[in-house]
Amino acid sequence: PQDKLGIARPNRPLVTAEHKIGVLRLFEATCTQLGARLVHVGAGCGLLSSENVLWQLHSATEDGTEATFKTWRGKYRVKLSMLGTHQLPNFGCALAAVELLREAGWEITDNAISIGAQRATCPGRLQLFKLNGRKVLLDGAHNPSGAATLARSLRTIFRYKRLNLVIGILKDKDATNIVSKLVPLSDKVFATQPQTERALPTELLAKHCQPFGKPISVHLSVAEALDAALEDAGSDDLVCVTGSLYVVGEALAHLRSKLGESDNEPFAQ
Repeated sequence: PQDKLGIARPNRPLVTAEHKIGVLRLFEATCTQLGARLVHVGAGCGLLSSENVLWQLHSATEDGTEATFKTWRGKYRVKLSMLGTHQLPNFGCALAAVELLREAGWEITDNAISIGAQRATCPGRLQLFKLNGRKVLLDGAHNPSGAATLARSLRTIFRYKRLNLVIGILKDKDATNIVSKLVPLSDKVFATQPQTERALPTELLAKHCQPFGKPISVHLSVAEALDAALEDAGSDDLVCVTGSLYVVGEALAHLRSKLGESDNEPFAQ
């Protein structure tokens, strides 16, 4: 918490989506001391000295996330191209910053806000592609929290019949708790490793996955694992690549090389 307080500056607004009430109280006290304006993104903070940005979710699908945001200046209904409800507080912070810039004299239209929501991207975070009729989802979840967020999105947002999980993890990460959240949702596991000395060897990763009783194949490269998962997948299935940003980066490069050979395009980036 003390590290986070370092971003506060005298007589400058501070925007946060922090949800831990103890940390928020520290923000509130620090902002009061510095004469800084506090803007909180999210409901239920219980702070009296802050302005709030709230939202109401309308839909969250693999085609996008629709919500209405309410700031101290107005309401905005937007569709986010970035997938997942966890992006709502992120957009709320951006919207709060825009409102503050408007108050400072910047000319930013409501239409610009809507366009920004539609065009903003976060490569490697619930990034969805379609290749030869098959859907590929890239997500760089590399810790138990990220894996839990991905698992929730797989259960609630995406439509598929079978899930082929391509996974590679670094050896300094909590592989046990990452795979425990993702492997049970899969139909097949394609264990792999990125090209870095930090990678957990595929044989060890496969051992972490074995207790869940899913078919597992071992692949020495991300490209090989992805190709195998795609070959096995049908048009109603989903291939999910995850476990490390290194893995997602290699998968993204491989996908783009394939996309360059065809007329297919990513339909969410």
